[in-house]
Amino acid sequence: MKASRNEQKLWLILKKDILSDRNIKRYKTLLYDKIYILSDQCKKNYTDWKITVVGCKDIITWIQSIYKLDRGKTLLIPFFFWDILAKYSIDIYNHTFSTKVKYPYFKDKNAINHIIQSACKKQFMHYTFDQLQQIRYQDIAKIWLEKFIIKPQSGSSSFMTFFVENSKDFATIKKKLSPKHTYILEEYFDGELNSVDFYNDGKNLYILAYIKEKALKDLSTDNQLSEDFLHTYKKDLKLFNFLIPVRYNESFEKITHEEFRFLSKIQDILTKLHYRWFIHLEYKFNVSTHTIGFVERWARLGFKRKTFIEKAYTAGIKALNLPYLILHDKLQWFTTVAPWLYILKESNTNTNILWMRTSFYKKTSKKFTTIESFKDALSRFLRTYFSKTFDIQVMDIQYVIKYKEWNVFYPFYQCNDTRLDYLLFFTDKDFLIVKKNIGKIVERLVFNDFTVK
Repeated sequence: MKASRNEQKLWLILKKDILSDRNIKRYKTLLYDKIYILSDQCKKNYTDWKITVVGCKDIITWIQSIYKLDRGKTLLIPFFFWDILAKYSIDIYNHTFSTKVKYPYFKDKNAINHIIQSACKKQFMHYTFDQLQQIRYQDIAKIWLEKFIIKPQSGSSSFMTFFVENSKDFATIKKKLSPKHTYILEEYFDGELNSVDFYNDGKNLYILAYIKEKALKDLSTDNQLSEDFLHTYKKDLKLFNFLIPVRYNESFEKITHEEFRFLSKIQDILTKLHYRWFIHLEYKFNVSTHTIGFVERWARLGFKRKTFIEKAYTAGIKALNLPYLILHDKLQWFTTVAPWLYILKESNTNTNILWMRTSFYKKTSKKFTTIESFKDALSRFLRTYFSKTFDIQVMDIQYVIKYKEWNVFYPFYQCNDTRLDYLLFFTDKDFLIVKKNIGKIVERLVFNDFTVK
């Protein structure tokens, strides 16, 4: 932004649930003279020496009126959420930065597949629900692939994602699909599942988080699960193949040269799209063949990545402030790796995070009177388990609990409306022990029917 110091203004367009006294104080730390916030949450306007909050019932009308502002003096920033404003947010970006970003590239998996296939190994086809019910496994295997996955064209968190390697699998899984979705069939790709979250300013890429992810299928393939565990759940385990029970932070030093080359290709694609803002990128890296596949990306930070950035990488920084800090002094927060690539500086005061995504093996009702009593019981169990089993201490626990009806939880592949996740925080020394025992930890914690009594 080229405006002189006394003309620097910032417009923020906020979703309902992120306007709070705490967030207003955070926005005051941004290096702008005046900050204007549009929100449909506040009932009356608020203003002080720096912040002006404009309350409005029809936020779309207000956004349209901002188009008339002098863009040389005003930076218009929408927040990307998958609500009614998401598509409109990209329209605002296109107007503000004179770009031509297309909304489906960041929401529709079929459109995403087409745009990123030049950067990686990726084969896919898409079918309607009715088409899948009629087609035979032999037809797919003959003309295309013997091993593939099925997933909704617009979905997230591995919901309704299944692995197919024979006709029996295909017949069983077709019964689990919902007619509400169109589906993608994609070549299965062996390798380590990684994710990178970064910010793109139109020409440069700023890496913010590098997360290792372990799906149940990958843990099984890598012989990290015991024969007893596999035998116990053999009947239905394929339905949980793409449950990712473990995510944890890894040092940026562990990013390989092949991954950097891949990120360079992604950056070229984003530059052609004129894209600016956060990106969450997931992919598999095959160490043996040095190839990358199974790629997906989203126009946002990954779920809970804000916590990873603020706790596991750079203590004392607010993740959502980074785009604004980059505008003023990026070298204070980032190390230069290449002319187009920057990596967030890691703090010595960081903790380490093990994110457990658990599931219930069957629809389950837990008889706890309140959610707090449930969390208290689970916290006691988790602290005792890590202390007695590994002689390590859980420093802190954060929960992500979602449900339609309290005490009723479903298997992750059946319903995306229930969730029981927790983030466990460890010291550097204890975290090394955790990473060496991922398989053992998953066996004990992944199916909550057998953890909380």
